[in-house]
Amino acid sequence: MIDFELARPGLPEENVVFAALRVAHLRPDGMARAIGFDGVPDRTARLEAFANAYGRAPEWILTHAVAVQTAELDRIAGWGGAGIEPWASFLARGLDRQVRSELIWLEENASTLL
Repeated sequence: MIDFELARPGLPEENVVFAALRVAHLRPDGMARAIGFDGVPDRTARLEAFANAYGRAPEWILTHAVAVQTAELDRIAGWGGAGIEPWASFLARGLDRQVRSELIWLEENASTLL
């Protein structure tokens, strides 16, 4: 998985979490069809498989996912507000609202994914 939009030096842990958020679909149900799923996937199974492949516990991924999403929301607001790309474009597109929605979903549903 290559993310050209956010290609930048980053922590390996952050990269693992960003990938897990998408691969395991750790996001609101309504986003599933929009990104190509026929329905809502089995997030628990996908998270477990992803965690095993990366040598991490699902709990580790979920704990770090909240921190990573919170930091990304801060970057969109701060760097986007300062006109730094690509965060300025993210802010203009309203991506901050999507990330906030994903973060709220994650905080409300993390315990059901284990």
